[in-house]
Amino acid sequence: MAAILVAVAGHWELKIPAEFKIVARNELAVRTETEGIIVELLVHEGSRVMKGDVLARLRDFDKQQKISELAGELQAKQSELALLRAGARAEELDRKQKLVETKRVELSNARRNQEQRNQLAQSLERKRSEFQLDEQTLKRTTELVDNGLVPRTDLEKAQTAVKVREREIGEVEAAIRVVSETSDRESDLKARELAEAESELTLMKAGNRPEQIRQVEADVERLAKQVAILDQELGKTEIRAPIDGIVATPFVERKLNQHLDPGDELCRIVDMGRVIVEMQVPEKELADVRPGNPVFMKARSLPSLDLEGRVDFIAPVAQSVNGQQMVVVRSELQNDDLLLKPDMTGVAKIYCGDRRILDLMTRRMIRWIRTEFWDLLP
Repeated sequence: MAAILVAVAGHWELKIPAEFKIVARNELAVRTETEGIIVELLVHEGSRVMKGDVLARLRDFDKQQKISELAGELQAKQSELALLRAGARAEELDRKQKLVETKRVELSNARRNQEQRNQLAQSLERKRSEFQLDEQTLKRTTELVDNGLVPRTDLEKAQTAVKVREREIGEVEAAIRVVSETSDRESDLKARELAEAESELTLMKAGNRPEQIRQVEADVERLAKQVAILDQELGKTEIRAPIDGIVATPFVERKLNQHLDPGDELCRIVDMGRVIVEMQVPEKELADVRPGNPVFMKARSLPSLDLEGRVDFIAPVAQSVNGQQMVVVRSELQNDDLLLKPDMTGVAKIYCGDRRILDLMTRRMIRWIRTEFWDLLP
């Protein structure tokens, strides 16, 4: 009689048992964003890292060489742009003005050579006229000697005069050829040099053209962007931790000196500061489970450790486990001492509130009747 009274009037906590497994709250694969060779590895399996810590450093020799070349080109273009904006200095203008004056003097000297050639040409004409007179004299003297009218010495004098005149004509012609070859070529050259010097002086006085400055400005901007992009890529050679956690990749230190391409995995980091307990609750028991229900747990590897939590999440779909339909229920636990490891297992009890002892004894039978014979019930 007393037992019946206790069963009807007494109350007891409804506890739903469930198998659980420990899952890391967050686990990320650390991947490279650029290619390179691992030259420094600062972690190993089990290393505890904070978000932003450097895990490894890569080296990309091609990018480093390219950025050195671009930096040199950029510096040269910046210097050129500064000179273009500043314009010509007074001493540069003075030096260019003196060069123009020098070229004018050289052209004047070249033109004096042409005057000398003209004088030689006039002298040649005079020598040729004298030569014709000497030839006529020689002809008359020859006739007179043949007739016995003049002594033979006069003939020899006439012949000598013709030969001297021929030699003088040859000398003048040779001098003309020398002067002509040098004066024409030199005069043309000096005229071109003077025109070029005067043009440069005019440009210097007018200042640099705006389009020339804009072109160099565009070159500077282009090179600066290329350097910035390469700097950004080189910044990616420092691989940093994306989250707080522990390095979980076995023998990660063996990757030292390996080449990695963009997207290759360096290691995996597991956040174990807080862990998630995944409980498999039979679908038949789910009706009594609510978010916020207390949960008490025992890990098989840590039987002396009492774990407490609350129901934080109930999966929206069921899944088949060993032929039985289960629903995942999760509870998040603090794990400062890192005693709980991913994939550890245990048993949990979900506390679902007080029930009459009689209800606890008959709940499964009543649920079975309601589900299996519901079509027979009124």
